[in-house]
Amino acid sequence: MNRTHVFFRMDLTNKGVIWGSEEADMCKQYLGENDPFELLQNRTWFTVPDGIYIRNDCLDSKLISWFALKNKNEYE
Repeated sequence: MNRTHVFFRMDLTNKGVIWGSEEADMCKQYLGENDPFELLQNRTWFTVPDGIYIRNDCLDSKLISWFALKNKNEYE
């Protein structure tokens, strides 16, 4: 995924339901919905238990700036 997406490590905010997070809802609103049957490398964004992957060509929004500030990655 490192070639197609940037990973933002963060604690996702639970919505109080089994599936989903507030961050995923924000991605849906700003970046659009994903097809769950689409290959991960083709998706605009997707979540994993410890963060969010966002495709490289979608990194130019205020939402991404907010994710970058929340990011827990250690710089290499």
